[in-house]
Parts: sequence; C-alpha cells; structure tokens
Amino acid sequence: AMTAALPPDVRGIVTELSAEYLKKARGLLTAECRCAVPPVTEPLDFPVVTEIRDPGGDVVARVKSRWRLAPT
Repeated sequence: AMTAALPPDVRGIVTELSAEYLKKARGLLTAECRCAVPPVTEPLDFPVVTEIRDPGGDVVARVKSRWRLAPT
C-alpha cells in the first residue's frame, strides 16, 4: 500500500519490520493495509500497520513496518 501511495517526488525504504501472531490461521487469509502518505518536506519515519484476517474476519496477525520517507 505504501509503495503504491508514494508520490513521484518521495522515496521510501523499510527500516523496521515486525509481526505479531494473534491466533492460529486457517483457510484463505486476507491482508489489508491502508495508509495516507503525509507531506514529506524532510526525512521522516512513518509507521504502517497491516492486518491479516481469516475467513471469519478475525485478525490472526498484525505486521508493523516503519518507513523512512524522504524527498528525492
């Protein structure tokens, strides 16, 4: 989601990645991430959270990433 949302004048690199497993996952899993890129006028760190859900809609895992954003 972050890569698709970056404007052409901003670059980003993942500097931290962690996963929290909340329950046993079964069946088809769906990952969802929504993020709105803030205005980037100087380098900044930006957290992004992705939730992974099972067929019943329960969150089975949460992945957190930290992006270092900077103007190109």
